[in-house]
Amino acid sequence: CESLKRRVRLELDALECSFPSGSLRVQSVANILQQILYGRRGFPFYSFCVVAGIDQQESGDKVAGAGAVYVYDAIGSYERVAVGSAGTGRELLQPILDRLFSGTLTQPGKQKQKQ
Repeated sequence: CESLKRRVRLELDALECSFPSGSLRVQSVANILQQILYGRRGFPFYSFCVVAGIDQQESGDKVAGAGAVYVYDAIGSYERVAVGSAGTGRELLQPILDRLFSGTLTQPGKQKQKQ
């Protein structure tokens, strides 16, 4: 795990030095981690990572931010999800996060509408 963190930090520092005018976007960090994990697919880092941050979107004159969460498997496949968790408590935490942050579930005391 420490080796993976060191490698990601080196890659991000190198990228920030080459583009000093702007900050890195969450999608860029997610892509760098994917490349590092996939590059070691023959002898993978056995880690299931989560990258989260604020993804800045420009709409007209305003800059708005939306949450972005990316989850990975051990060989670098990733996807953007609404909520994500990793680690030993994942099985306990993920259903709670799904219930709290999913827009399709009903709130207590209200009936679910049929579509």
